Amino acid sequence: DPAPESVYTFVEPTPWQPVETATPAEGDKWKLREAINETLHAEFTRNPDTFLWGQDVASKDKGGVFNVTKGMEAAFGPERVFNGPIAEDYIVGTANGMVRYKPELRVVIEAAQFADYIWPAMEQIVEMTHDYWRSRRPAGHRGWDYPIFEGWPGGHNPEV
Repeated sequence: DPAPESVYTFVEPTPWQPVETATPAEGDKWKLREAINETLHAEFTRNPDTFLWGQDVASKDKGGVFNVTKGMEAAFGPERVFNGPIAEDYIVGTANGMVRYKPELRVVIEAAQFADYIWPAMEQIVEMTHDYWRSRRPAGHRGWDYPIFEGWPGGHNPEV
């Protein structure tokens, strides 16, 4: 019989803990891509085991399809920010391999130019990524320790 105290083990995620980060001056507005870029810079500065991997993410002039990763390679070097081939399943699968090899790694992937191309990577996401990280938690662990952030850009609005 299961232990009564384990009833919530797979029900509730670990609560979010706020972290102090830089914000725009009062009255200034950030575009969404600027906020994401600032967040990436803050996390990469805080955690040296964070990597960025995907299509055009290391381009010094572009930084991903919507400039979300612009300046990341210049700030953190080609050892931590690097481009992948135009092969969505390969990008997700390689990120899976990186974090399985060294569990303390955190990998941010922008695995496709647009979210419409998520389908080639779906087997990696559902069968490999999700199942492995769902089942590897130690007994009694109540959180979701998924070390890969997948960004799938979609749509276009120059005001965002």
